[in-house]
Amino acid sequence: MIRISSQTENRIIELWFKGFPRDTIARRVAVSGSTVSKVISQLPECLRELRALSVELRKSGKSLPEALKGAKLLSKLNDLSVELDQVESYVRVTRKISRKEGYEPKQVVQATMKLSDLEENRGNRILK
Repeated sequence: MIRISSQTENRIIELWFKGFPRDTIARRVAVSGSTVSKVISQLPECLRELRALSVELRKSGKSLPEALKGAKLLSKLNDLSVELDQVESYVRVTRKISRKEGYEPKQVVQATMKLSDLEENRGNRILK
C-alpha cells in the first residue's frame, strides 16, 4: 500500500467528520476508496457518534453553531419543564398568526414576550 501524507490523512478525516461519503472523499482527495476506508477504520469507535451528528447536520443544512444553539435552547426548555411538542405547537400558532395578520413571525414572538413582561411586572394575568 502507498503511504499517504499526514496532510492527506487529515483531509480525509476532516471530510469524513463533515459527513461526506467514502467515494466523495476519495475523489476530492485523489486517493482510492479503500485508502479512505483504511484511514477511517483506524479512528476510535467513539468518534462514530460525532460523525453521525455531522451527517445529520449536513443533511438538514444546519451548521455546528446552529446545532449548539438548538441544544442550548432545548436544555433551557427542559429546565423549564417545557415539552418539545409544546414548542412545536407554539411555532405553528405563531406562523398561523403571522400569515393571518401579515406580520413576520419574529414580530409575533417579540409581541408575546412584551405581553409576558407586562404580565409579570403588573402581577396580572394578561395571557391565559
